Amino acid sequence: IILASEVTGEASESDEDVYDKNLNTPAESEANIDCLYKNNLLQRKLIETNVCMWRSLNNFVKSLVTTASKQVLNTDQLLIKSQVTMQAVQSSLKVAQNNMKQLHDKCDDVFTANFIPNIKVEQ
Repeated sequence: IILASEVTGEASESDEDVYDKNLNTPAESEANIDCLYKNNLLQRKLIETNVCMWRSLNNFVKSLVTTASKQVLNTDQLLIKSQVTMQAVQSSLKVAQNNMKQLHDKCDDVFTANFIPNIKVEQ
């Protein structure tokens, strides 16, 4: 068992919850911070700055991820449309290939057939 002592000025486990709580208004966060550290102005200012920095970083990351997510979704939709178009082109090419094969077969029939029968004239 390892026992750890708490150093004066060190944040306890309950103090770290200040960062994890979703505080709706600045007044609530200040009241919560004031309650935790009534006597130490430096700790209060550090925590306020840390909370502000954490919120700013959180908002920055959310906006960055939201923008990137929208771009990925738009790209995905464009790729799906392209895939559908390519599938339509592929089926059209298959139909054209079958038509060309039939035309080729008919041309072969026409060019190899003997339309005029051999007529023998006897004298």
